[in-house]
Amino acid sequence: MFEDIRMRVYSTFENPNVYGEYLILVIPIILALLWTERSILPKVMYLGMLGVTMIAAVLTFSRGCWLGIILEIAILLLFIDRRFIFLGILGMLLLPFVLPETIVNRFLSIGNMGDSSTSYRVYIWLGTIAMLKDYWFSGVGLGKSSFNAVYPIYSYNGVITPHSHNLFLQFMTEYGIAGLFIFIVLIYQFYKEAVISLLHEKNLLLASIAAGMTGFYLESLFDYTWYNYRVVLIFWIILSIGMTVTVVQKDIQKE
Repeated sequence: MFEDIRMRVYSTFENPNVYGEYLILVIPIILALLWTERSILPKVMYLGMLGVTMIAAVLTFSRGCWLGIILEIAILLLFIDRRFIFLGILGMLLLPFVLPETIVNRFLSIGNMGDSSTSYRVYIWLGTIAMLKDYWFSGVGLGKSSFNAVYPIYSYNGVITPHSHNLFLQFMTEYGIAGLFIFIVLIYQFYKEAVISLLHEKNLLLASIAAGMTGFYLESLFDYTWYNYRVVLIFWIILSIGMTVTVVQKDIQKE
């Protein structure tokens, strides 16, 4: 469907979707730093960083990453000022008139089964779910070698893949129901601590991390976002910073 797309940027990540997952995590933090900075020179620097990363995100042509970035920016702007709701809606309505047709068509193709990328993922999800009917309790083991040893038996339309293209399905595939449960508890714990801290103090850095995590989890519905170890490392670093902020704020409140 997209033979007119001649280039997809991927930086040093070897894959545009993986690069997009990295950008999902860092873009809201850059936006928060831009908003809170008062000095002109650093503000210009952050503005340049935001512009470059946003252009790069567009040029990944990763639709799941686009959705994640739109969601996280919407959450962050809503946290800053609710009046951004109107500006956001207006901006979304105007974008189709200013963006290149290639980008608009790519975005509007989300969910279109006529696109091989979409149908490819759906078949993989169906095959993975069929496999989990037999292995939901224990999983099949860690890594793509374990996945590839079992998945072909359940694959739809002969689609071969190194992973399930869904972070949550992959957790259950590798670790079983216990692994998925632990991961969901971790997600819940972070959001609980973040919300409690944000209700006591309006910390834009913490809000940007929570927004970035939300966008990342949305993209994780369409891809295995932990496939690249560098993205995994960045994920844990940012999550750790977020949890550290909540702990520091608790200590300040006690004093």
